[in-house]
Order: sequence, then C-alpha cells, then structure tokens
Amino acid sequence: MQRLKLDEYAQRLCAAKKAYNYPAVTCYDFDAFLKGKRRRLYERKHTSMSDVENLIRKQLVSQNTDVVKNGLSNVLYWGFATDSRQSYQVQVFRDGDDKRKLLGVNDEQIANFINFLNSGKGISLQDISRMKLPRFGGMSFSSKLLMFLSPEQNPVLDMQIATFAVDNGISPVRNLTFRTKKIAKRTGKSKDNTIRLTRHNMDIYERWASWCKHVAVIVNEYPSSSCKDLRAVDVERAIYRSIPNEKDVNQDTTEAQLLLAGPDIN
Repeated sequence: MQRLKLDEYAQRLCAAKKAYNYPAVTCYDFDAFLKGKRRRLYERKHTSMSDVENLIRKQLVSQNTDVVKNGLSNVLYWGFATDSRQSYQVQVFRDGDDKRKLLGVNDEQIANFINFLNSGKGISLQDISRMKLPRFGGMSFSSKLLMFLSPEQNPVLDMQIATFAVDNGISPVRNLTFRTKKIAKRTGKSKDNTIRLTRHNMDIYERWASWCKHVAVIVNEYPSSSCKDLRAVDVERAIYRSIPNEKDVNQDTTEAQLLLAGPDIN
C-alpha cells in the first residue's frame, strides 16, 4: 500500500488519536464487585484517560501491597471494559470463580513485583512473564501493564491490532504467532485468541514499541502537526481507533492500513 506523505499522515493520526474513546473507567470497590453489586456501586468513570493512567500508575508503584493489588486488578478491569457505543460495560468476570481470579495474585507475587520496580532496572515482558502474575500470561494484558507504568515508551499490543496487522500483512507486527483455542460458531473454524509471551513475540513487541515511539517523534516534530505531545501509546490508540469494529464488517479498512503503514518521509 502506498504511504501517505507526512503532512497528511500527521493530520490523520492526530484526528484518530482525538477520536479515541475507550472507556475511562476503573473499579474503586472490588469487594462490591466480587459480591456482584450493581456497577454504579463500584465503577468509577473518569473524565479522561490521563486520569486513568495517573491513578493506575500511582497504585502500581505504591509500596503498599493492597494498593498494588488494586492497581494490577484495575489494569484488568480497564482492559476488559467495552464501549458498546451507548454505554460502558465490563463483559467478563460474570461468575464468582472468574471474579476471584481478578484478585488471585498472592502477597509474595506482589512483593516480588514491588521489589522489581524498586530495583530501578526497568521492567519488560520477559520480567512479567517470569513473575507469573494471574491473567498476565499473554501479550495483551502484559503490554497493558507496561503501558500504565510508562505510556511514553510502551504501547499496547492486543488482538485487535495484531490480527488486523497480520491479516493485512502490515509491518511491524505481521510475524506474530498466536495460540488457537476457540472455534468460531458461525464458520466452524478455529479462532486466534491469545498472543503468547514467547521470545519471538516479545522481540516483535519491542519492534512495535520502537516503531510507535519513532512515529510519535516524527509527528511531534513536524511543523504543521496539530499534535506536539504524542507518546508511543497515543500512536497505538490512534491505530486502534481506526480499525473497524468486528460488528462493522462493511467498514472501510483503508484508514487503519494507512496508519499502520507509517508515513512517507522521503
């Protein structure tokens, strides 16, 4: 696919970034959540994603075990939120067993997480994989955890972006490998639903993060750009927003393809 010139690419990327509307929600009462109380009793709606980022990062870097536990749980809670166009809802953890897994991390695992952050060495997908935190065994939520710790450096890499890029043969994540588990009811074909934390996939994530940071720098420095503060996660969110929803089967995919192709800077 032909790449857009930098001026048009910057304009489209900034517009997609501004249109990003994933639910800015966290959970402030997990006890009520576990007891199945109505959402309004435990869900907190924030005015912006910046508020969500600031809250969850503050929880994750705390020295208090309970606060860190809530931070890890909020990474999951936010990640499972879904924009249904008319209302926000969390579509997972519908029964007691699944809800308890949300808070299944034990004190030793949290202590290891706190000690690792305090070491000042930085944290990678490989480090998260070794910690064996419940529900952080795949790329989607591990990259979300990295993102909340450092959105300037770490974009999310989830199934929506990954499958779109792979299906369309678009770099830099086209060579990802998936774990296939589910069988699609409509077609009877297997469906990719997990990006495993293999060495191969973690290397691709590093390329994805570097690519997002590079695009952010290029657009930020372009004189006519309406965005001057893009981070790696903002580039990812713009692309995420441009990918058609699974229900919008007739929606044009050109915009997402153009953004993933990157700008023509020659």
